[in-house]
Amino acid sequence: MALPNPIPDNPIRWDGWKNYNSDDLYSRLCLSYDSNPSPDQIEENCRQLLIWWQKKLPLKNQPSNPVSQLLRAGLDEAPAYLAEARTKLLDPQTRADFDVLLHSQIVKEAMGEFRKLLSFALGENKLREEDENRLYERGRGLGLTRHDMQAAVDAELVRLGAERVTATMFVAAPTPAPAPPPAAPTAGAAGGVAMVMPPGMEGNDPFSEFRRMLRLSSDLTYGSGLRRTRSGRNTRRRKTCGRFGRRGKNSE
Repeated sequence: MALPNPIPDNPIRWDGWKNYNSDDLYSRLCLSYDSNPSPDQIEENCRQLLIWWQKKLPLKNQPSNPVSQLLRAGLDEAPAYLAEARTKLLDPQTRADFDVLLHSQIVKEAMGEFRKLLSFALGENKLREEDENRLYERGRGLGLTRHDMQAAVDAELVRLGAERVTATMFVAAPTPAPAPPPAAPTAGAAGGVAMVMPPGMEGNDPFSEFRRMLRLSSDLTYGSGLRRTRSGRNTRRRKTCGRFGRRGKNSE
């Protein structure tokens, strides 16, 4: 727990004072091993905490005061514990030895939590590759190294007679191309009657085919009209020739 600034005067509003006698020297001074505090930070935190406890000394004469009952032995013991933490953390060799001891304790606690996760992952005495990777991710969050985690996993596999299962790659079969949809009947120009295409013309555009049919019908109509016109002209010529012929005969 980091040291607040300023430190609340009421101990009910701040729980950091309870760590004054912790086995963790960093925790006594409201520091953490992971933050790797500097000597100046160690000195400053110790100074502020000693001042806070010194302000509470008058409570020793008020045994019925709820705050005095809450702090209890800390009123007498806290200064000595805080001074001890400062002295050991400011000594390089003592601090290095304590860091090694503290790290081993952290690893031990984290490894206990890691083994609980490992027991869940070893279902049916098999450890799948994806489950093992997830275990390593959780272990890193607990502060464990890859080497420590692999050693724990290997030892547990040997103890249980379990085995690793490699993930199997499945190759999906190619999806067949969908069948072409059936051709919808084409409505004719009049009455919505389906138009039946001539053989060999089924794949043509129905609208183009319809226009072609119109052109054919127009050509047929024009051709029959032309024949009728020519026939009429030939009839008039015959009639004219007949009249002229009769006139010739009459003139004679």
